[in-house]
Amino acid sequence: ANPDCHIISDRAISILDYLIDRIQISLDAVVKDLGTSFHINSIHGLTQSMTRCLLDIASGMSQNLININKDDWRRRLEIIVTLNQKLIHFVLEVLAGKQSFESCPSFAEMGVALNSLISTGQEQEDGTLSTSPEFQLLLSWCWLNVKESCSCLGEVSSLVAANGGTSISMLSDIGEIFVKVLTTCRHKGAVEGSRHGLHHFCSYLISSGVADFTEIPCTILQQILVSLSHNSLSSSATRRSAGLPIFIHTVIQAVYKNGNKDLLMSTVDHLYNVASQQLPTDYSQNQDMSQGHALNILKTIFCDASLATKLLPLLSKMTVLVVKGFDSPSWSIRNAATQLISTLVVRIFGQKSSEDASSGMSLEDFSTQYPQLVQFVCEMMTEYSKANTTVKPSLYIVLTLLSQLAMSPLDQHSCS
Repeated sequence: ANPDCHIISDRAISILDYLIDRIQISLDAVVKDLGTSFHINSIHGLTQSMTRCLLDIASGMSQNLININKDDWRRRLEIIVTLNQKLIHFVLEVLAGKQSFESCPSFAEMGVALNSLISTGQEQEDGTLSTSPEFQLLLSWCWLNVKESCSCLGEVSSLVAANGGTSISMLSDIGEIFVKVLTTCRHKGAVEGSRHGLHHFCSYLISSGVADFTEIPCTILQQILVSLSHNSLSSSATRRSAGLPIFIHTVIQAVYKNGNKDLLMSTVDHLYNVASQQLPTDYSQNQDMSQGHALNILKTIFCDASLATKLLPLLSKMTVLVVKGFDSPSWSIRNAATQLISTLVVRIFGQKSSEDASSGMSLEDFSTQYPQLVQFVCEMMTEYSKANTTVKPSLYIVLTLLSQLAMSPLDQHSCS
């Protein structure tokens, strides 16, 4: 046995245990009094260091440079997962203030919650929320900790799975944490930061080849899709579905890269059906409807160039769906349709050259590749000509499609 191995192992574990203890102490301090203790208990830096230390130890173990008892290693991983879980839940509760975070508090409501923690008792002269450096520091503290904890959980997931034992339940808990963050957070930086951890989580589990691991992200995906169908996802009309599209797209992408194409098509088909549903009579303009969520998710999926070839046959019916969405009475659906149509136009006609304004797809090619869409455009133009009103939002999109067409080479020759 290499005598240096024990020295390296002891030092590595000592550093990891120190970081775990520091995070626990800091977390206890901020839970007790966040307003006065967050300045000296940043935590996210410790979390980042702990993640790096974990990966270094795991690398050393794979090279037989570090020897750690399997049960001790599992226990430490469980502690780390629990710490990150507690920290994320605490931050989300702080941002929610007096209400449940599942209700998706607005930025203003989150500002009120944070402002109450650092308020000196003197009201702002203009009645607005505090924009002091202390307020901004606390806000950054919250989002940085969510981001780093999600990144840590993403890296830890592969270590938990490789260690066996109670990994299934622990990995399911990690997946639920990602769902909670990505479906309730509004902050773009936190959502994008969580994407990194989620990508590691999904990619490892799906590529592991272990059926129990592969089912975890896929099961969560199906649960989200069912909730979407029942319109049971809470959200605000200004969030563009927050991290919901990111979660679904990340799972689909990981499965697709692993060779399974069926999940992509079944998910897109499900989203299409949800987006096609009629609005309920009691819908609210202050809430995102499931139809709007579905369009936002479809936008993220169709933006992925690696999936473009497989999705090509669906462009016609998706464009028809989006054009109809522009005439919806719901603002959130019209907004989601606006986001998606630009992606579909690029997928259909390609990126048009700014140097050659005459470049584009000929009518003959357009009719050959998208006959359903051509028929729909003709029907819509006939309908517009008979309409009594001059305001028809979908007309703009139909004209946009027509503007992308160019003369065929034969027509250009005849004109010359």
